[in-house]
Amino acid sequence: MNRWIAIGLVLFLGSGPGCSEQPQPAPEPPAQQPVSAEAPVVEAPDEDDPTRATGEEAYVFAYPMLEHLRTVAGLLLAEGTPLYVGAFNVFGHDTALLGPEVTEIVRPNNDTLYSKAVLDLRAEPMVLSVPAVPDGRYYSFQLIDLFTHNIGYVGTRATGSQPGSYLIAGPHWFAEPPAGIDGVIRSESSIVVALGRTEVAGAADIPAVEALQAGYSLKPLSAFVGEPPPAASPPYDIPVFSQERADSPAFLEYLAFLLNQAQLHYSEVEMTARFLSLRNRLGDPATRQAVQKGIDSGREKIAAAADQIGEQRNGWTIITGLFGNREAMQGKYLTRAAAARFGLWGNDEAEAYYPTANFDSEGERLDGAKHRYELRFPADRMPDVDGFWSLTMYELPSQLMVANPIDRYSVGDRSEGLAYAVDGSLTLYLQADSPGADKESNWLPAPNGPFSITLRMYVPTAAALAGPYAPPPITLLE
Repeated sequence: MNRWIAIGLVLFLGSGPGCSEQPQPAPEPPAQQPVSAEAPVVEAPDEDDPTRATGEEAYVFAYPMLEHLRTVAGLLLAEGTPLYVGAFNVFGHDTALLGPEVTEIVRPNNDTLYSKAVLDLRAEPMVLSVPAVPDGRYYSFQLIDLFTHNIGYVGTRATGSQPGSYLIAGPHWFAEPPAGIDGVIRSESSIVVALGRTEVAGAADIPAVEALQAGYSLKPLSAFVGEPPPAASPPYDIPVFSQERADSPAFLEYLAFLLNQAQLHYSEVEMTARFLSLRNRLGDPATRQAVQKGIDSGREKIAAAADQIGEQRNGWTIITGLFGNREAMQGKYLTRAAAARFGLWGNDEAEAYYPTANFDSEGERLDGAKHRYELRFPADRMPDVDGFWSLTMYELPSQLMVANPIDRYSVGDRSEGLAYAVDGSLTLYLQADSPGADKESNWLPAPNGPFSITLRMYVPTAAALAGPYAPPPITLLE
């Protein structure tokens, strides 16, 4: 998809800071080799050609890292978009809930304001400080390394609502944390994304959230302790990202850049050296064609795996185990790639669990031009959360919110005016036209065409994940 990030499908991290094993030093990648332009047509290599197989393996391994690089480039360079931050080690805060005007992000949420930063940890660690977050308001900061591992979390579930300061360290910092540090999150890479979300209870609540955002801070460790800074690292030269190059043998150049910013896990040193050795042979047309065949077959495998993500229950896709830290994702390269294609920067379901509906109770695709629907939650089958829950409507195939006459893009347990039945059940109406004045409080407007709904359960209970929870089926009103 030609978008910066599928940010709306992210699931939140549930594990503690850092990885379970200390990575070993990485070998120096080979010097960059010039990549020729269009290679001449040569005889196709045999399907069992090890070069093709290595190209495929390398591309599957690299795919989530390429998507990560594309998005980081957007954060740093895509001025004028909702993602833009513009520099390392500074926060960019959203000041409005995302709606149908946002087209750079697929399946954005309509529940939180985002805070985002790209950290450069080469010279020294950064310290993330947060204020007290009162009144049970949900917030979280997800820390993501270049491998797309979730390396740690700060927030309501992971660290509580009290004020705190958390040190985020790169792969070459091994000192003891100073006084005043409440936790340490270690990264295998020197570039880390910090992605924050703060709950918003409607437009009137935005000023209170902006006040909290003003209290989120990033400081170099030296500034935090009041000492002179170490020698500055040279300015980062983030490579210009081209999807065409990323889908060609030139992806190996991107991979070399990314691996140079990381300390490799011992299990991946030999493997990645084998991948990068292909660069030395790209001047040979037969090698380039074999690698391209590997890329093409790798893309097919990733797409197929992404299409098979999750199990279908009640018309909902139930997804678990796609995202996590190094320990959780070790060796699961195709799963990691499929997850990045499905929704980059996803998080463990312990933080947020996202069933998504594309079908009704009869197995037919949801379509607001053809039908009106209802979704009834019995009192004993409400989404079970320690945070909050919401349902967000997206038109297909764009996966974007759709403008509607009442400017409502999500409903949930915080929505004002929802009408519950005397038995405690809740019925929501999913349709393009109004269900009538007496039911409009429970109306989630649908587009006049195909659509999909995502249920977001922030901090789901252990009981909800044990099933895991599947919402009731969406049924036809006609």
